[in-house]
Amino acid sequence: MFLKKYIIKTLRAWIKEKFKLEIDMDLDIYKRKRQRRKFIKIIFCSALLLYLFFVIFSTFYGFGSKKYVAKVDVLEDVVECDAVLIDSSVVYKAKQTGTIKYYKDEGERIKKGVTLARIYSTNEEELQNKLNDINTQIQKLQSNSIKKGILKGDLDKSEKLLNYMINDLQDSLLNKDFNKAKLLKNQLINGIDKHSKISGNDAYTEVTLSQLIKEKENIINQMQNTTRNYYSQNVGLISYKLDGLEEVYTLDNVMNMAIDKFDIEQSEIIDNNEITTIKAGQAMFKISNNNKWYIACKVNKSSINGIIEGKNINIRLDNKLILKSYVYKIKEQDDEALLIFQFDNYYYEFYQNRHMKIEIIKTSNEGLKIPISTIIQKDDLKGVYVSNINNIVRFMPIEIIYQNDEFAVVKDRYIEIIDKKTNETKNVKTIKMYDEIILNPEKVKDFEIIQ
Repeated sequence: MFLKKYIIKTLRAWIKEKFKLEIDMDLDIYKRKRQRRKFIKIIFCSALLLYLFFVIFSTFYGFGSKKYVAKVDVLEDVVECDAVLIDSSVVYKAKQTGTIKYYKDEGERIKKGVTLARIYSTNEEELQNKLNDINTQIQKLQSNSIKKGILKGDLDKSEKLLNYMINDLQDSLLNKDFNKAKLLKNQLINGIDKHSKISGNDAYTEVTLSQLIKEKENIINQMQNTTRNYYSQNVGLISYKLDGLEEVYTLDNVMNMAIDKFDIEQSEIIDNNEITTIKAGQAMFKISNNNKWYIACKVNKSSINGIIEGKNINIRLDNKLILKSYVYKIKEQDDEALLIFQFDNYYYEFYQNRHMKIEIIKTSNEGLKIPISTIIQKDDLKGVYVSNINNIVRFMPIEIIYQNDEFAVVKDRYIEIIDKKTNETKNVKTIKMYDEIILNPEKVKDFEIIQ
């Protein structure tokens, strides 16, 4: 029994020790594999971060060979300046204070003799009431005159009777018949009183009627003068937007102005189309000649080369349209020049803008556009490095059509150069559209293969 227990105990101890050892071995192997995978991940992430860092760093700091794709474009030689609009306008002003009514829309083309507006006087109702009262009084006086015409027969009889009584009175006084004279005197007094009642005060009536008629005519004249229509005196484009400079920036004023006195005055536009009442002397609207208008600007005299008085030139207005203009006048003084350009169309696009930014396009050049920084000098030839489909770098000569501080436009496919050995002109290949131009030519060489 004792031996049996000993064997079982020993066997258990061996099994326990055996499995513990195997478990410890498995855990050790697992830990080592885990550490190896972790190490591989760290290496991979580090490599990836290093690659991304290199790409970003190369992008910002110019490592590697960056390229520019050549495409057809237009490069302009322009002069930029602030300009002022000059037009031939007639400003219409109110001749009386009152309520105004307009009959034409903003920007509408107007013919001569067209009704544009009407101003109603502020006291028109008061004048109308006065006129009604005067008409009533005139009617009453005229009615009384008609009644007097009816009583005219009685009036004549009364006058004859008075004449007889006066004659009898004179005869009684001559014959010294004083009793009869006294009786006739009383009768004469009563007759005169009766005659006055029949005739009334004709002189007073005539004066009053004459005064009323004159007053009536005066009121009618006032009403005609205070309700006034305004008609177009010239043809052109009507505008209710006024800046108060219409009589300052005229062609005559600018032509006679010294260059150092030419300043672009700022102003506030008032839209009279939104008002209903107006004061005497206040500007209502203007009608401008839309067939001819002008723009004036002041520039440095050194920038006017290529701008010739009497010739046509293209101008871009407010980054909108490019219009053909006529160089109307060039005035020079010291280091400055005043340019006046004439236009004959598109006035409706710009008539509301007194001030504008313009670009005087001296030349417009089309070709393959490339950055100036890509151009180098090699063997007395100007050219660029081009990367072909196999990433092989080749030097290609170019012929510049026009350039500014940043870009150049060049001819494409073929150009003419002079052979130094034979002194003959020959055609050689140059860059073409969609060629990839090396942006940092100082970092590559001819026939080099780039990655």
